[in-house]
Amino acid sequence: MTAILKNNDAPALLAAEERQASWESCKRKLRGKIPSPFFESFINPIQVVGDGALDSEREEEAPFRLYIPDERLKRHVQARYFSLIQKTLRETSFQGQVSLISSGAGFSSRTAEKASRVREERPLPRPATNLPAFFPPPQEKARIEKFLDLSFSGSTGLLIGPSGSGKTALARRMVAQRERARFLNLEVFLTEFSLACRARNTIEWRSKLRAHDLIVIDDFQFIKESARKTQEEIRLMVDDFQEKGRTIILCMDADPGSLPLQADLASRFLSAERLELRGPDPVAAAEILRAELRSFDLELSEKSIIYLAGRLTGDARKIQSAVLRLRYYEGTPRRSESETDNETSFLDELLGDLYSPVRTLDPERILRIVAESFRLRPEGVTGPARDRKHSMARHLTAYLCSELLDIRLVDIARAIGRKDHAGVIHARDKIKRLLGEDLFLRSQVEELITRIRADD
Repeated sequence: MTAILKNNDAPALLAAEERQASWESCKRKLRGKIPSPFFESFINPIQVVGDGALDSEREEEAPFRLYIPDERLKRHVQARYFSLIQKTLRETSFQGQVSLISSGAGFSSRTAEKASRVREERPLPRPATNLPAFFPPPQEKARIEKFLDLSFSGSTGLLIGPSGSGKTALARRMVAQRERARFLNLEVFLTEFSLACRARNTIEWRSKLRAHDLIVIDDFQFIKESARKTQEEIRLMVDDFQEKGRTIILCMDADPGSLPLQADLASRFLSAERLELRGPDPVAAAEILRAELRSFDLELSEKSIIYLAGRLTGDARKIQSAVLRLRYYEGTPRRSESETDNETSFLDELLGDLYSPVRTLDPERILRIVAESFRLRPEGVTGPARDRKHSMARHLTAYLCSELLDIRLVDIARAIGRKDHAGVIHARDKIKRLLGEDLFLRSQVEELITRIRADD
């Protein structure tokens, strides 16, 4: 699988040894721009491949190919460092194409043979904007639009959802709609903060960053307990934005209550506006798929779009990856409705490893979702705590397991950390009784069931 960024300037003619020298020079410069742990993990393993021969038909030099042995590593480098690599290579006088390649992405041998023929005969069309497609579910549209417009009280927003639920797409739209706004992931924030500390110019860096009216920090779930200075810096920024009437949005895969945050930072999130997203259902997946196909001038029959949408639910990134594969590989079908069977066979072969697995509901998933709703950790719910919050989460988990799963009471007891089924019976009967008295609890249970079934 190959990803290409193309420069229209006339490419310089470099021999193989000159390419290697250029890459070594580029690496030396990158070492000064990227923290050492990240450099050693992601940049140092990259190797130059190819001889740089001239294409006699097009009078162009072959792309500057950088080989990365692992496909997942290649995707990370492409997402985080590709533009920086290309920019730094230009500083070494190379002005042509730059490609990242890997040993493969788990295709069958026949599909891998097709994948080797990358379609370079036509320029890669790009969407009118660089924003990924995002289609909110109808029942959540009003809340999402309110969040998108920053129409909420306070200065802090939390965008929560599993990978591929659309957090990044929505966050980038928020930034694109405003002039003084910036999007950065936690890795970039950590890198900039670390470099500013080393250079002893944190005041200048802090001033430039806080000059924005909106700051979005993605991948916040990777914050570490040991990163005390980073957590303190974020707390100070939250306080500063609150005072100045500006907004900071933190995107994360997990509930902030499950993150290893210092107490003073965690307290800032108690009154924050929360928006929880879920991965696209088949209807939303079909809309995203149509939009992505249009952006690259690709065609699939409507039956095939529905077929793929049903197999690519839950993760928008899988849909984008599927369309990129269709764009880059020979054999992408442009068939009529009557040839759908052949088309779907091709799609299964090319994209089958991206399909969402068929999962069965289990107590662990119910426990996780209930714990998240109470901003607790699952191990806290199954532990010895007897306060009202932990007890209610434990009772709801037992009730939902008994209602939604066909398993023994003793298995439910083990799932909630109890020795026998007596506690399960007590919890089940208690919740049933309260549901007839407490409208708020009934609504809460209905929402939990919806989330559990959507997650399933």
